[in-house]
Amino acid sequence: MRTEKGRSKLQRRRRFFSLSKALLGALTLIGIGLASPRVWAVEPLTIVDLAKEADTPAGAAMAGWLTRKAGRWDVKFGDPAYFLIQGGALHLVARPGPAAGSVLLWKLLKREDKVIVRVTPSDFRVHPAERRHLEVTMAPLRLPGKGADVTDSDRNDACFYLLVAFDGPRHFYQGQRIADTVAYVWADGAWKSGGEVGRERKYGEFMRYIALGRGADRPGELRTLVRDVDADFRLAYPERAAKGVPDVVEIGLMIDSNTVKSEAESLLRSIRMLP
Repeated sequence: MRTEKGRSKLQRRRRFFSLSKALLGALTLIGIGLASPRVWAVEPLTIVDLAKEADTPAGAAMAGWLTRKAGRWDVKFGDPAYFLIQGGALHLVARPGPAAGSVLLWKLLKREDKVIVRVTPSDFRVHPAERRHLEVTMAPLRLPGKGADVTDSDRNDACFYLLVAFDGPRHFYQGQRIADTVAYVWADGAWKSGGEVGRERKYGEFMRYIALGRGADRPGELRTLVRDVDADFRLAYPERAAKGVPDVVEIGLMIDSNTVKSEAESLLRSIRMLP
């Protein structure tokens, strides 16, 4: 027969092993949550990451930076004369300059208050079926104001556009062949046209707008936003949705303040495409 002392010792031992097992289980769960990286079926694709880029002032230094990035960063319209890199973010700046005030067409094509920059190589192609989410880390800094509204031809300016072009038919506009594009925009406010998708008379055939945010919401404070490219294309181009979502073939940035004749500024840190 076990003595009272023996039974007490055995009970203490059982309690110890029971508590140890529970603690081990808890630690295992915590370890999994903290140490194990997320496993993606398809790896995220980084388009832009400026977090570790050295500060680069506007002017000749920034022009040199863009030259070194040629083939991936290409200016398609305007002159990023006032762009700069600071604190691991690109400052997109639209401001009237010498070219913006010219009456010469060739100078207006290099205007400083409307700039479009491609940030993907010419052979870029991503299947939305594999990477359907678009992640951008950005911030509005200065809105163009004066009633700016991308759906109004007389005031169609914004401080930030993320342009996502899709494979398929091209539209001829001012001598260029332009693909169907979803423009993710930081809007000044509610659009005159209303609705979740914005369209404008001149560009509506090939450019549809979706707001990333609106107004002076925490200006200068970077935030990470994620959009479902597959769902957004179907929403923006319902006439093409029945045939499936085509490949993304180009990603670009844009900023403008030329229509309302003011200034605008925003920040960009990174762009990624995720499963």
